[in-house]
Amino acid sequence: MKKYFLLFLFVFLFVGATKACICEEQTLEERIDKYHFIFIGNVISVEEIFTDITSSWPDRHRIVIEIEKKFKGNQSEIIIVESELSSCASSFKKGKKYLVFAGHSITNETEVNKNFVATNNKVETSKCDGTRAIEFSSKEIQELENHFKN
Repeated sequence: MKKYFLLFLFVFLFVGATKACICEEQTLEERIDKYHFIFIGNVISVEEIFTDITSSWPDRHRIVIEIEKKFKGNQSEIIIVESELSSCASSFKKGKKYLVFAGHSITNETEVNKNFVATNNKVETSKCDGTRAIEFSSKEIQELENHFKN
């Protein structure tokens, strides 16, 4: 019995470790250059998205956010952000404020031009992008305010 317990524990720990989120280190300057949208916003709603209607577990979340402070991007007062459900997904809760770094969902078939960036409202984000609740972002928010002061 002890052997089975140890085997179960090993498999559980090994599988858990392989699913951990590993993010590429990015400086704030690199994020400013990379992402189309940087803002502080309040989550209005979080909707589960099921790609497969027979699935009992959603693939993504669609988050509606009211923009409170824009640092970068020409977004309106409301933006829709999508986040894949994975170990790297940002966790959003209705009523909480977040610092969001988001970019357009771009594939090889996407023709990216100024019109696309201005009109496409499908943006994506994750923990690896730097998106997190504002209570964990005070230093970055101060740096962004200094950067975009001009």
